[in-house]
Amino acid sequence: MPAHEVILDIGRGDPYEWGALLVTLLAFPEKDAPETLMESCFYSLCSFAIRGRMAHDPAWAYQKQPIKPIYACRDVKRLEHDIRHIEKRLMHRMLAGKMCIPFLKEVEMGATPELPPGVERLNISQVANTVLRESRNNEPKNVVSRIWRQSLPVIHLAAAITIISSECVRLGQGPLTVAHLVVDPSAIKWVVRRAEEYIPLLAKSRRAHVDVESLLRIRLAA
Repeated sequence: MPAHEVILDIGRGDPYEWGALLVTLLAFPEKDAPETLMESCFYSLCSFAIRGRMAHDPAWAYQKQPIKPIYACRDVKRLEHDIRHIEKRLMHRMLAGKMCIPFLKEVEMGATPELPPGVERLNISQVANTVLRESRNNEPKNVVSRIWRQSLPVIHLAAAITIISSECVRLGQGPLTVAHLVVDPSAIKWVVRRAEEYIPLLAKSRRAHVDVESLLRIRLAA
């Protein structure tokens, strides 16, 4: 069970450990999340970051590094299994983040924004229709129960990542990926700060029905 508030001290230790923690908490927001699976995914994300740097920086790979053996010696099959599991869960978070956007826009604009095709009214059930095909569900109620509600503790983070990723694409860059969130300190800071900005908006939204007191608060160390 994740703590209600987590402090990321990116200036201390290896940034990829904090990025791996952020992604793990995002993937497992539920109160009864299996701790052994969360731990395994965290280790695999750290190993993923190390292997990624080795691939892109051969000179670094041949130098002595203060790396924890549990990361460096991670079983490849276990790593690949964990990464696939994380990516599936993160896909659900991003869909929930996409669903959240109209509610944030309504508060920002002070009026109902232009609704996506097929959405007649701004409510959770109607917005669920916009991600029905991507979610591989047949009924909006399944999207609401399996994706929206399960993502609520981290909905502010999910919305931040979804919106930032769209902004990056519009600027001609690639979308925000798991790799960026794990290895790039600037991406971590960007997401955490943006998510904090969305909390008061969610508190004012009458239609999103988000209990902001139950959100997992992730902050950057001063």
